Amino acid sequence: MDTLKALQVFVEVSRQGGFANAGKALGLSPSSVSRHVVNLEDMLGAQLFHRTTRSLSLTPAGEDVLGQCQGIVREFDALVKTGRRERAQPEGRFRVTMPVFVGAILMEDVVAGFVRDFPQVDLDLLLVDRVLNLVEEGFDLAVRVGRLQDSTLITRKFLDLNLALVASPEYLERNGPVLKPADLAAHNCIIDSAAPYRDRWPFIHKKTTRRHKVRGNVSVNSGAAARDLAVGGVGLTLLPEYHVFEEVAQGRLVTVLDDHMINYGGIFIVYPKSRHLSVTVRRFADLLIAQSKPISAYRDRVKSPQSPTETMSRHN
Repeated sequence: MDTLKALQVFVEVSRQGGFANAGKALGLSPSSVSRHVVNLEDMLGAQLFHRTTRSLSLTPAGEDVLGQCQGIVREFDALVKTGRRERAQPEGRFRVTMPVFVGAILMEDVVAGFVRDFPQVDLDLLLVDRVLNLVEEGFDLAVRVGRLQDSTLITRKFLDLNLALVASPEYLERNGPVLKPADLAAHNCIIDSAAPYRDRWPFIHKKTTRRHKVRGNVSVNSGAAARDLAVGGVGLTLLPEYHVFEEVAQGRLVTVLDDHMINYGGIFIVYPKSRHLSVTVRRFADLLIAQSKPISAYRDRVKSPQSPTETMSRHN
């Protein structure tokens, strides 16, 4: 006996109100439908339908088991759909939103890679710093930064948002070390006006966060531009570590005041709740997570006592 098939037939007969209609819906003959129902009744030891020449109705026993049978059939159908989606490739329209500065760092490795890998997807990417209502405005996925409020959305952090204070080795040689946040008053600071802290840089002091007003002769609304100016020896700048980890690893920038750096929350993948996550959302999320791995490895090296980055920071 094919138990699952018998359950499917029983649910369809109850839905259609008759063996013939259920057979048409399932592609089975009425006699085959009847045989599946009889086999299920024999297995359960209970009659499931009252049968007459003119009508068909559920017995009390049939009513009792119908809900459970419907649940089993739904779960099986969902399993089949999930398996098909796993084999399927992303396609169709895919709407994503993320902050402007996040888009700048993800554009080449994540967004461009996704578009190259899945040409059947029509990507609609909106770079905007305000928080959008994904459901009302029709977005499939968002990347959000900071500390998120509780919501009905699914959230998954893929990267810690740690800050790094950096300068080029040449700048520090010319202008002297930075041993405590107060030392910044004597230094040129490159202001990222797009950052939420702007010219009031947050640092940890005795387990509390304090903001220090900094000054400089350059203000720019791009973290990438602030980083490049720091590499050019213009001054110090405070940026999320994902903006600078490659330059630090290459020695073009060094970090200072590592012990005073704060965690600014995280970077999150956010999407509306759904019983089954679409393959398009899943593939895009996979690329985001893969992009975070080298940055997380950098963070582990910074924390290591043997880290060359930390050694440079202590020296300066």
